[in-house]
Amino acid sequence: MFNYNPIKSIKINDIKTIVLDEERLLRKIKTDDTVIHINNSKIKSEDAEKFISRLKNDIKIIDSWDEFAEKGYLRLAYRINSIILIISIIITIIFTMLKGFNPVSLSVLLLFIPQLILYQKQMKDKN
Repeated sequence: MFNYNPIKSIKINDIKTIVLDEERLLRKIKTDDTVIHINNSKIKSEDAEKFISRLKNDIKIIDSWDEFAEKGYLRLAYRINSIILIISIIITIIFTMLKGFNPVSLSVLLLFIPQLILYQKQMKDKN
């Protein structure tokens, strides 16, 4: 139904790096020649926790921002995020001045801006 590709079997000794967000969400498993996308959810899974704790002792652990930095995209993403954040704040101020504060019309921007600020902080910490 969802057309998922089968995951190639690998040996646990072949794993070189895992991408782990929030120290508990397994995103990717990397070997020398394979990348397996996992993206386990925030739902507590004992199997995932046992697997992660087993891997933590033997391999390199990075998060998604570290992976982004390794590819050389972090500075570009930081600049783009900064521009979008500034534009969003300016648009919010302009709409507030022209139409008054209308929570319904500004709700998208007011929900969007805190997420951009969070990403900005996370990227800055990785620089």
